[in-house]
Amino acid sequence: MKAAAATLLIFFTRFTYLRAERESGSLDMSNKSCVFNPKLVTIVLHNEKNPDGVNIGLEQKCEEIDKTKPIAFIVHGFMSSANSSYLCNLASTLVDKRHTVFSLDWPDAACAHGAGDLVLLYANAVEHTHLVGQLLANYILAMVDQCKVSLKRIMLIGHSLGSHVSGFAAKKIHETKREKVARIFGVDPARPNFWNNPCKERLCKTDAERVIIFHSSPLGILRSIGHLDYYFRSLFLQPGCPFFDFVCSHTRPIIYMTNMVKDPSCVFPGRFKSSEPNSTTTDCVALSSNIVDLTKYTEEEGTYQLWVDKNAPHCTRKQLKCRKNAHKNASPSLTDYVDQVAGKVGPASFKNTMRGIGTGIVDTVEGIGESVKDIAEKVIPPCFFGVNSVSMVLFTSDIPFGKVIAPNESYIDIDPAKKIVFLVHGFISSANTSASYQLASELVQNDYTVYSLDWSEGACTTGLPVVKLTGYPSAVANTREIGEYMARYVTSVLEEGIPLDNITLIGHSLGAHVAGFAAKKIQNSGHGTIRRLFGADPAKPLFVTNSCKERICDSDADNVIIIHSSGFGIPLALGHIDLYMDYGGMQPGCTMNIVCSHTRAVEYLADMLIKGCGFPGVPVSTTEIIMKWPKAYPNSDTTDCIFASNKLFRGDSNIKQGKYYMFVNPNSPHCTHETRNLKCQQ
Repeated sequence: MKAAAATLLIFFTRFTYLRAERESGSLDMSNKSCVFNPKLVTIVLHNEKNPDGVNIGLEQKCEEIDKTKPIAFIVHGFMSSANSSYLCNLASTLVDKRHTVFSLDWPDAACAHGAGDLVLLYANAVEHTHLVGQLLANYILAMVDQCKVSLKRIMLIGHSLGSHVSGFAAKKIHETKREKVARIFGVDPARPNFWNNPCKERLCKTDAERVIIFHSSPLGILRSIGHLDYYFRSLFLQPGCPFFDFVCSHTRPIIYMTNMVKDPSCVFPGRFKSSEPNSTTTDCVALSSNIVDLTKYTEEEGTYQLWVDKNAPHCTRKQLKCRKNAHKNASPSLTDYVDQVAGKVGPASFKNTMRGIGTGIVDTVEGIGESVKDIAEKVIPPCFFGVNSVSMVLFTSDIPFGKVIAPNESYIDIDPAKKIVFLVHGFISSANTSASYQLASELVQNDYTVYSLDWSEGACTTGLPVVKLTGYPSAVANTREIGEYMARYVTSVLEEGIPLDNITLIGHSLGAHVAGFAAKKIQNSGHGTIRRLFGADPAKPLFVTNSCKERICDSDADNVIIIHSSGFGIPLALGHIDLYMDYGGMQPGCTMNIVCSHTRAVEYLADMLIKGCGFPGVPVSTTEIIMKWPKAYPNSDTTDCIFASNKLFRGDSNIKQGKYYMFVNPNSPHCTHETRNLKCQQ
């Protein structure tokens, strides 16, 4: 899966933060620069003369560099900046230990000041990591050439998205110089949109001579991706972090690293076995300030679970007798544990894996009194772990209220002479939601057979409300697999003798992309091209910049009709016919409820099926869509207009390809019966 099949829990916490700032008046709501290309990328220099840091833009300051000392580049993550207190503390601590520190500041591109659709903001920040990585690489390459600095003295420390920025920078440096930077620290590398990416699309162990990963929260990639992977205590909640504050756990390794560097006696003991190391233990490791010493720290590759004290500074000062490379004799392997968890699908297999590993990993979460497996089972929705179950609901004139059917019942109880619609819902929805049910009912009344695909588990419909809202990237990651399942179901119907001309696909939001993936799969399997495909406000976040093969597209069917109704949907023209309902913005009667506008796309399709009812529209240009210029309602003399009605479903509409502004009745039904005097295309 291209996107991470894990969590974006950061959004809930950040939303709370943003709301508080907005209410206090300290947040600039107009600043959405991260939606565009990065505009502000600078370097903050920390050294003995400037321990608190000075912004040097992108200038080279060779005179400020002691080439005999290690040089550290710190890169912040999403919704952060180089001025974040925990990063500044790390920088000043490294300076105290005779490092020269450069902090890369990319707040615009990281959405540090953004507000609004946080899922979209994150998607844009992800898009910028490549470019910001290139800028960092260019700066380091210029330093190497102009200041005669050796790459063997350079380490990169990246947090969250900054880990991947560091990886992209290191790749560029290696490609240019055929030499690698000495060390990269990936501090809880961001998981959403990176988890299952190939090495070239994320931080990877091949990016530096030594790549060291700190894991501390579900916001970070769970599996081992470095030469050394250190898992701090629980992967779900660090000691002292409030319940559900996963941002606290996500940033905590920066604090752990600062404490280690500041005090050489402050160590984090680690091993594979379940008991905490003590003064007699030898098969263990002790993570300490040596980790930032480019000459001393030569630990061989391995994966460790580290013990964290519940009280600050969270390390231990016990005298330990840990042997180097102790992991050679240790079992079971935490790598095995992480790989098993990351590779499993569904909560049941996750639970079984946790039980199988034993008490070594299932450590009690401090202050909660429940084990990690219990928290995973109760808190994290199934969608975070992939697609575990789907079902199909059949609607016919004999089954007007719908019936869940088994895959081998796909052809039972249907009339082969009737046209068939495959309907698929979107994020945090199901086949039983009112909008989907209303559309299915209208289709049945118009003599269609309807298969409504229910993938509610994969769409994050189940689970705690606070958490499931943050599962959007996981739901995105599940869309292709759901699309392939839908394609197999359609194929099974085709193999029973139903002509392809009788099949129509309709998808809402994420379901629009599911329908697109299904149509692609049907094409590629040699069954031909679907005749009609409706995309009801196709989801925008994590899709808007995708190529055709990674979203719904006009090549997916002979006739692709897109209904645009909200800011949650992709505003670009994607189909043969693109209907912009009241310019595809806030819909009449929805006030400021964007979810209402997003769902209206399904309601409008249902309204089109009402006999004699439809939506008048006029051609519109891209500029007019952007500027939202007023359009005149068609009258009896208007010929350059259209009337979108049930003919779109039947395939006998004569509407030409293009983009259209559609007039919407503010009252339900939102279509109009005033068609007798119109000379529009129908």
